[in-house]
Amino acid sequence: MRSEGPEIGRKPPPIPVPQWQEPQRDESLVLHLKLITPLFGGGYEAREVDPVCIIRPATVRGHLRFWWRVLYGGQYRTAEEMFRAESALWGAASEANKACAGKISLQVTDVVWNKQTVTVNDFRPRGSPAQVGPEAQYLLYVFQEQKKDNVPPAKGYRDVQFILRVAFQPDVTAAQRREVENAIKAWIALGGIGARTRRGCGALTVTKEHQRWLPPADSNARKQWFEQLQATGSPEGARRFTQLRQSMIVCGAPKDAGKATDVLHDLGRFWARFRKGHVGQGQNYTPMAGCKWQDYTGVGWFRSASTMVTVSPFASPTWVCRSSIRSFLQLPMLPHWKHSRRVAWHLRLS
Repeated sequence: MRSEGPEIGRKPPPIPVPQWQEPQRDESLVLHLKLITPLFGGGYEAREVDPVCIIRPATVRGHLRFWWRVLYGGQYRTAEEMFRAESALWGAASEANKACAGKISLQVTDVVWNKQTVTVNDFRPRGSPAQVGPEAQYLLYVFQEQKKDNVPPAKGYRDVQFILRVAFQPDVTAAQRREVENAIKAWIALGGIGARTRRGCGALTVTKEHQRWLPPADSNARKQWFEQLQATGSPEGARRFTQLRQSMIVCGAPKDAGKATDVLHDLGRFWARFRKGHVGQGQNYTPMAGCKWQDYTGVGWFRSASTMVTVSPFASPTWVCRSSIRSFLQLPMLPHWKHSRRVAWHLRLS
């Protein structure tokens, strides 16, 4: 039986409960993106696409941060100085009593694909391998079947489309906004999403606002387009981190406009040929022949010029192009036997 007495209860808190307020954002960029080459990897399992979250915003942010560093890292004297600027724009891990959320937020929506998967076997050479070489399979060999471990070929997703929404905080400057836009342009033209993007997988294009986001078809206008992506000034002294400045971008028009798969075949054929040394005037590509680099002095100039290489099909307003950029990646040359020792060269960032 309840005893009578003074009622005891919780006292109301001395301060009012805060009301939720939507963060202030200026959503000024909405990109409708589409993959022109299959998406491989990028999921929680190696070589596999995440079937639940095909395109992760965190992954996109990582790509954009990389291309921001490539474009604008050269204007900072040290890596620490560059990191402070990058953290202010893109965010970083918060420290004690110091939040660092950045000024950019990304949202990926409306992810769709045609439910068709492909494997490396769907990229068989367009002719006899003895005549044309491995072509696109040269770039996709890591996704082939691993018979020793009983692992089937990796599956790629074709024709993935999604919408990327980029929101800016109110205190973002006009210069920072421009840097973000240029990082997006470089990512679309030279990067991609998923695994092996530097070998042409997951290459991107836009389905709207082509003139705004894609390189022009005219070669002179395209050169100016790439040049304006970079920072205008840089401090004196060498910087020991990757940057696009003074790199060489090589673009070639496709034989058949609009077929990214053929462009991927052309890129694979070129790098298989180059790695064997089947280049130069009067030098035919013979896939079954051995390496024709004599003493590797013929490629020594690459070491002082810059690193090699990322390759990516990219779309211009009217056609799909192929590009290679002498930067960012090591490319092992085929070994050459000399004085009974195996010698292998790598082209590295100077």
